[in-house]
Amino acid sequence: MDDNNFFEYPYSEFRDGVEQDFTENVRVKKKVFYKNIGIIAAGIVCMLLFVLRLPSIFLWLGIILLIVGSVLFKNTSKHDEHLLEIYAGERKMELIYYTNSYRFKRVLNVAYEDILRAEFANNSYEKFRLCFKTSEDTNLSSFTLDNKKLDEPLENILEFDLAPNSLEQGFFLYLASSCFVIRNYNRKKIEKKYGTAEEYFNNIGADFFSPGE
Repeated sequence: MDDNNFFEYPYSEFRDGVEQDFTENVRVKKKVFYKNIGIIAAGIVCMLLFVLRLPSIFLWLGIILLIVGSVLFKNTSKHDEHLLEIYAGERKMELIYYTNSYRFKRVLNVAYEDILRAEFANNSYEKFRLCFKTSEDTNLSSFTLDNKKLDEPLENILEFDLAPNSLEQGFFLYLASSCFVIRNYNRKKIEKKYGTAEEYFNNIGADFFSPGE
């Protein structure tokens, strides 16, 4: 990570607190998830015992309702939370990506000259993909959320979600293109959807950042 960063999210002094909050949130959500599983399982058993005493039409109606409820619960429980930390300097940047769906974080230190391909991975600008070559300044590591390094083989690619209307999205929409080439980057199209960089950052209640300030 460069000593002189033009962009930090969150600010360096808040790094430890942000990670602790995310880890605690994941722990609480996991506990609530398993509690809901238990409640729904008990409810299904009680419902089946009840509907078995009813005429067949009510039995099938109860089964349908159980299936619908199970599908809805499955879809809501799949909601993925993530956190992306960005520390960008003149020559390189550090990205730390947390996701609760895999219970790990990935840390990418990458020199801009080592980036082979960079692009938005969807049309909503809410997912980004980086392909890179490994060098003395560029490496990707994987850790558990309690900071135990995982010795797993990793490809030289990192794809991550960007929260809409956030500093992390704003960085890749407006600032990253001044550091490295973004494939099919269209500034006019972005400004038509979100406004200028200054308007975007003002709308999310953040200071306007600019490389070289």
